[in-house]
Amino acid sequence: LEEKSANIRRTIQTLPEGKLLLCSNGRNKISWFKSNGSTKEYIKKKDIKLAQKLAYKRFLITQLEKITHEMRAIKFYLDHHQEDSEPDQSLEKSSEFQKLLSVNFTPLNQELNQWMYAPYEKNKAYLEHLKHETCTGEYVRSKAEEAIYNCLCRHQIPFRYECELRLGDIVYHPDFTIRHPRTGEIYYWEHCGRMDKRNYVHKVFTRFETYADYGIIPSINLITTYETKDYPLSMKSIEKIVEEYFL
Repeated sequence: LEEKSANIRRTIQTLPEGKLLLCSNGRNKISWFKSNGSTKEYIKKKDIKLAQKLAYKRFLITQLEKITHEMRAIKFYLDHHQEDSEPDQSLEKSSEFQKLLSVNFTPLNQELNQWMYAPYEKNKAYLEHLKHETCTGEYVRSKAEEAIYNCLCRHQIPFRYECELRLGDIVYHPDFTIRHPRTGEIYYWEHCGRMDKRNYVHKVFTRFETYADYGIIPSINLITTYETKDYPLSMKSIEKIVEEYFL
């Protein structure tokens, strides 16, 4: 936020002095004026670029005010947050508590419930990357996967995490293999979390080509989500996808 604020301030300094004002005569005629606080000057049509720059300046000032407000809120929280006030989560982390809680995440269909909890071949690569704990105590590889995992659990949708999928001689481990809670149909959900990495993007779409060869098609039975460092996947987007496909 500080970096964004500094960039906006630098940009504002390059724009013309003054503030953009709008005036209407009530007959759908709009006039633009430049104000310096005490006087205002009419902006002629030939000076439309000046109006455009002042409009951009006003937009940036509004963005700067929002960022400043958010930074103040964060500072207030940090100033008043007490580390020792964190709730005791020893109970939540116990296996017995997880057993009691799991009933709320269990698929309602008994056959799909058995499928979800039956043993299956999981991805054994880079197990050290499983750092994000989900609501059931299982660990996944990213915050976005954690959010998807928890959302599926909340809606009692049967799924497996990184279940082995054999396509000819090729073996993949889709992030989520999902059964529709009513029809039992199989869907796959691949979350692509490093779309700002060129080599990663190439691997992703090579995989999708293979999926398509075997009838696993994006937006039909393959759900795909994407993010970069600057554009993370939102919880709202996840909820919307789950609702569209499974609820």
